[in-house]
Amino acid sequence: MKNISKEEIKKRLKEILCEKESQCIAINGEWGIGKTYLWQEFSKEFNDKKCVYISLFGKSSVTAIEQHIAAQIYKINKIIDDIQKGAEQSKAREVFDSFVGHTLGSAVFGIMSFLKRDDFKDIVICFDDFERISEELRLNDLFGLMSDLKEQKNCHIVMILNKDKLKDKEEIADVLSKYTDKIINYNLNYNPTPKESFEIASKDLKSFQNYVLEYFERHAINNIRIMKRVINALKDYAFVEEFVKGHREVENEVVKNILEIATINSIDMLVNFDELHKYSSDLLIKDSESKIETNDKFDKLLYYIDSGYFMLRDITDNIIFYVKNSITDKEWTKNIIDDMIKNEQYNFIQQELKNCLSRSEYDFNYSFSQFSKDVFK
Repeated sequence: MKNISKEEIKKRLKEILCEKESQCIAINGEWGIGKTYLWQEFSKEFNDKKCVYISLFGKSSVTAIEQHIAAQIYKINKIIDDIQKGAEQSKAREVFDSFVGHTLGSAVFGIMSFLKRDDFKDIVICFDDFERISEELRLNDLFGLMSDLKEQKNCHIVMILNKDKLKDKEEIADVLSKYTDKIINYNLNYNPTPKESFEIASKDLKSFQNYVLEYFERHAINNIRIMKRVINALKDYAFVEEFVKGHREVENEVVKNILEIATINSIDMLVNFDELHKYSSDLLIKDSESKIETNDKFDKLLYYIDSGYFMLRDITDNIIFYVKNSITDKEWTKNIIDDMIKNEQYNFIQQELKNCLSRSEYDFNYSFSQFSKDVFK
């Protein structure tokens, strides 16, 4: 799917929400890509309307949702000030305390009826977390409330959801399908670029900054939750920078493994890396006559390995221990990196000797005395 940037979504939201007639917009996208963050950022910038935000997570009744909507509208319209002024002469103080103290109970039952139609003027109500709706919440009542707010109160409605996940919840999908034509006017599919998501996730990244965005872009990762877990791993391995100074290839190898293993573990926290290694090894050594049973889950995870194969080594064991336990063993890590540096130096010397031998065979201007000096060096 084509990436649709945050700014494109914001621009379209503003166009629709500036219409006089009430509209309902569904913002659809995968989990973890920052849909809620997008809305929160937009609502702060959008001064033409007053925005109310409701998370459906943990709400077991439409009454509870109505209470939270009413509480926010009271605050938006500064009705609380009026309640405070007359608190001594009436029971309004009880209502005020119920809202502000977050002890919403019988004192605020039916509070929506206190609001006049004018109180809903220029109000945009955003409903989030449809995938986390309580089984106790009656969906027909919820969509009935949304329809009433849109049609009778002339409120704009914004729904934040992940339609792919809702397909797995038949009851929600059926009710949503039933009300789609009646409520939803516009569908906006949010699919930010990896760079946009990285700008949100990487605010406190201080180490290995040159590697990360390139990796996320190469593997089309725009999930902020995955990015944050990977970035946390890089932060926890920041101490490695002092060990690898001047050894670029070793640094590349260490950071590459942190990025790959932390990403895979973020996508599937139950992954067995030993089994992934065995499957990868079987793929590597198979011949035309070999028959290996394919594993779709492992094939998808191997996509995040740049080489396409996952091999176990000392450094991978170290990082796997970290992602499974959230603990870095600095002494163990330092010993592994010391060995990697020694191997790098050994390989460099080996290559230099090969170069000397090759030159001695083919370069007639390369004297034996110079060859001796180079080999001795």
